[in-house]
Amino acid sequence: MRIAAIIAEYNPLHNGHAYHLQKTKALTGADAVIVLMSGDFMQRGTPAIVNKYSRAACALDLGADLVLELPALWATSSADLYAHGAIAILNGLDCVDALCFGAECEDTQLLTEIADLMAKNPPELKPLLQTHIKKGLTFPAARAAALNDYLREHSFLTNEQLARIQETISRPNNILATSYLAALRTFHSGIKPYHLVRKGSSYDDMQLSEDFSSALAIRNGLMELPEISTPEVAAFWAKLRNNVPPTVFGNLFRMHEQSAFLSENDFSDILYYRMRTLDAQSFSAFADGGTDLANRTVHLLSDFTTYEEFAAHLKTKQITANRIHRYLLHILLGITEAERKEVIAHEYAPYARILGRKESAGELLSYLHKHSRIPILTSPADRSVNLTEYERKVLATDILAADLYRAKLCAKVGKRLPNEYNRKFLVRP
Repeated sequence: MRIAAIIAEYNPLHNGHAYHLQKTKALTGADAVIVLMSGDFMQRGTPAIVNKYSRAACALDLGADLVLELPALWATSSADLYAHGAIAILNGLDCVDALCFGAECEDTQLLTEIADLMAKNPPELKPLLQTHIKKGLTFPAARAAALNDYLREHSFLTNEQLARIQETISRPNNILATSYLAALRTFHSGIKPYHLVRKGSSYDDMQLSEDFSSALAIRNGLMELPEISTPEVAAFWAKLRNNVPPTVFGNLFRMHEQSAFLSENDFSDILYYRMRTLDAQSFSAFADGGTDLANRTVHLLSDFTTYEEFAAHLKTKQITANRIHRYLLHILLGITEAERKEVIAHEYAPYARILGRKESAGELLSYLHKHSRIPILTSPADRSVNLTEYERKVLATDILAADLYRAKLCAKVGKRLPNEYNRKFLVRP
C-alpha cells in the first residue's frame, strides 16, 4: 500500500485545501491519504474557529482516508518546531511514502536548496541572525536577512538570485515548505516530498475573492458577521458558497446559527485569571516568551481588557503578532520553554492519535498498526496502549487544550458536549 500525507490546519477548510486533497493521490500515486491536522489551537497562537472534530469530518468527506491530530505542543509552535513535530509523527508511522504540501514558489530545487541550508544550520548564521534582530527586525525578517548575508559571503550567487531567495523565504507557505524539507533531512526520512503551487489568494489576504479565498479572509468574514439577516449578510453567504466545498458551507452555516465560532476573546477570562495567579518571575518561563516580552507582559497586565486587545498592546516592532499570540496561548495552556525543549530532545514522536477515518479505511489502519514504530491512540482512555511518562505528558497538554476549548464551546452553544475520554473518533461513509 502506498500512503501519502498532508499536514494541515483547515481553519476552516476551503477550496484551496479541497484542491490539495484532490491532487495529492494523483500527484503521489497513493492508495490512501492521511491528514495530520492541528487540534483546537493553531500555529498562530489562536483557537480554531471550528472544533477539530468538525474539521476532521470535512477532510474525510473531501478525500482524506484518515485524520490524525498533531499534538498541541507542536501545533502551537513556530514553523520549524511545527514541522519537526509533524515529520516526527509521519516518520514514526514508518509506512508513509510521500508528503504533499503547498507553497507559493514553483521552483522545487530552490526550496530544496534553502531547506538543505536550514538543516545544516551553519554556525555563522546565528550571529548574523542576532545582528538583524538587534536592528529591530522581527524573527522571520531577520532570518531572511541573515540567510541573505550568509549566502552573499559563502556562495557565488548573483544579486538577482539572492533577492529571489529572500523573497521566497518571506512567504508563509514557503517557510513551512522549507521547514518540512529541512525536517525530513534532520530525521533522514525516506518520505518523498511533493509540492503544489498555492492556488488563489495569498495566505494573508484579508478579502474574500471569487472562489479561492484565504482561510484568514473567511475567518474574518465569519467572525464579523452579525446574527441578524441583512442584504450584506446574504451577499457574504453567497460569496462564501463559491469559496468552500458544499459540505463545509453547510457546516459553517449551521455553526453560525448556533454561535459556535470561537476566537481569542472567548478565552479572555481564563487567560487573565491564569496570569493574575502567576508571580512576576514565572512569565519568562513560557514558550515563545523571553525576558523582554515577559517584563512587558507584567508591566501592562493591569491594562488587560480582552485577549486580542492585550496582544495588540504587547506588540512592538521587534516582536511579531504571531509570536505574542503563541506566548499568551502557552501561558493559557501552561506550556513552558523547558517542557518544550524536553519534548523535542526525545527526537521521536510520542504517538499518533486518530480523530477520524473513512469506513473503507480498515485496511489502512491494519497496515499502520503493522508498521508503526509509535503508539496509535484511538482515545485517551485506550488502555491497550502503554504510554511512557514523556508520552503521557504530551497527551495531558492535548487533553487540557481540548477541555478548555470544549468548555468555551459548551458555554456558547448552550449544551453539554462529550469530553476527550468519552468521545469516539469519527467514522465517515
